[in-house]
Amino acid sequence: TRMITPVPGVIWGIPDESTAKGATMKNLIFALMLVYSGAVLAADNPDWAYPLTPPPPQLDAVTLKSVPGSTKQYTQAQIDDIFNPPDWYPSEHPPMPQIVATGGTRPRTACAQCHLPSGDGHPESANIAGLPANYIVRQLLAFKNGDRKGGRATVMLANSKSLSGNIKRDYKVFGA
Repeated sequence: TRMITPVPGVIWGIPDESTAKGATMKNLIFALMLVYSGAVLAADNPDWAYPLTPPPPQLDAVTLKSVPGSTKQYTQAQIDDIFNPPDWYPSEHPPMPQIVATGGTRPRTACAQCHLPSGDGHPESANIAGLPANYIVRQLLAFKNGDRKGGRATVMLANSKSLSGNIKRDYKVFGA
């Protein structure tokens, strides 16, 4: 078998009489591609589709708010504090360990932020009130070791990574 090597200016073995014209056309196409790609990149992020997000408004740190049945009052800034969530009904549960009340070491958020000081939890969070301390410790270790994960576990995965070796002592929670 004979091997055919490509020859510039030859198409299918027939000499191309318009080699200069072809080179000009190739250069024109290349230049248009460059110009068009810039326009496409600019169109990928139109200002109307990606407006700048304004900074969030300053949380009210003056006006006190209350809830029915509680004598406690907190400002909106205190209510939204993920490292020290409000305890509206402190007489309805045992005293919270520091780790539950404040999260302890930053950036870990307070357990009470999601599971509430009573342990009853928000609808999207587990109710851990009354669970045995050993069960809670096993679950925390499962999060920390990566054995327990999922879409709803993002905060628990992040919080468990910074747990100390003394988890059992720290998590004698909610009267468990």
